[in-house]
Amino acid sequence: MPRDALKLRMITSGQQAIIFNFLQEKVSGMSAVYLYGSRSDDDDTYVRPNSDYDVAFLASHVPTFTTYEKFLLKGALAALLKTE
Repeated sequence: MPRDALKLRMITSGQQAIIFNFLQEKVSGMSAVYLYGSRSDDDDTYVRPNSDYDVAFLASHVPTFTTYEKFLLKGALAALLKTE
């Protein structure tokens, strides 16, 4: 997937790279990443320093993560982004 396919706003290019690389490593067949929620706000109206990252992805198949694996993945990504 080309890097320009990652459409993320209101976050730094370093944060974009963290999200993209993490998901590309963990989700085989990933074809798109989408940022939504307060961090996708164009004018920063709702973004606070402690705002979380609401991220969705599209893959060529349905991932088979268990609930516990999802919990661990969310925690690992949050730690990389230095947020809760």
